[in-house]
Amino acid sequence: MEKLILYLFKPEEATFVQKVKNLFAMILLNLIWVVFIIQMYQYLIPRGLPGMPDRRNDFQVFFWACLIAPFWEELVFRYLPRKIGDVAPKLMVPMIIVSSILFGLIHSGVPSILIQGVIGFSFFWLYMKNGSIVWTMLAHALWNLIVIFGLSYL
Repeated sequence: MEKLILYLFKPEEATFVQKVKNLFAMILLNLIWVVFIIQMYQYLIPRGLPGMPDRRNDFQVFFWACLIAPFWEELVFRYLPRKIGDVAPKLMVPMIIVSSILFGLIHSGVPSILIQGVIGFSFFWLYMKNGSIVWTMLAHALWNLIVIFGLSYL
């Protein structure tokens, strides 16, 4: 398992076009994952996802979710764990896993660890592949924008 994670997260020299492709591939895979989970919740629990109020017109939520949160969360959950992994390579895989779990935990507690943990894992993948935290911050902001405005219409 460790070798698979290290292979998937192996940094690459990528062109700008490849970095954009990585970003959109990650967003698309996350979107498929979340739509699947939402559909399963709606099938199992007719009320839908708990704690998902309609916030499409709330500028304050947009500001925090699409500008502030992506910046700070990416620093805490991707940048710092990667720097620790760079200093102590044996800790890289545990840092990826633990930061993904913690990312899931802070987003709605235990029920969303699986959903948000997978998304955090994919953000870490994008960071490792593209080599810049800026791409991950952009993806996180774009993802939050999609979730706030797009998924509320499903």
